[in-house]
Amino acid sequence: MRYLAESPQFTGADIALILLVLLGLFLAVAGTVVAGCIFARKAARGSQKALILWGVVALVELAFAIFATMAGGQLAALIGGGALALQLALYFTARAGTPD
Repeated sequence: MRYLAESPQFTGADIALILLVLLGLFLAVAGTVVAGCIFARKAARGSQKALILWGVVALVELAFAIFATMAGGQLAALIGGGALALQLALYFTARAGTPD
């Protein structure tokens, strides 16, 4: 096989590895958002363990939003900040609701 010019050559295994890494990152971000939403509602109902776990998840998401902004990723910063806003809304609505 002759190449016409020097260029990076990606094999199918390279592309599959890149896609698997991207899928893992997507699942990690989606998992922290969902976990944060669940812990926020439980924390509003008085669970001390959920409050601590929600704080950890919120710090991870805050770091994600800050580092994404520093790296120039406005969409990633919007996702991180939006997730925190959603969790705060869930927390305050569950807190204002009737106790279970």
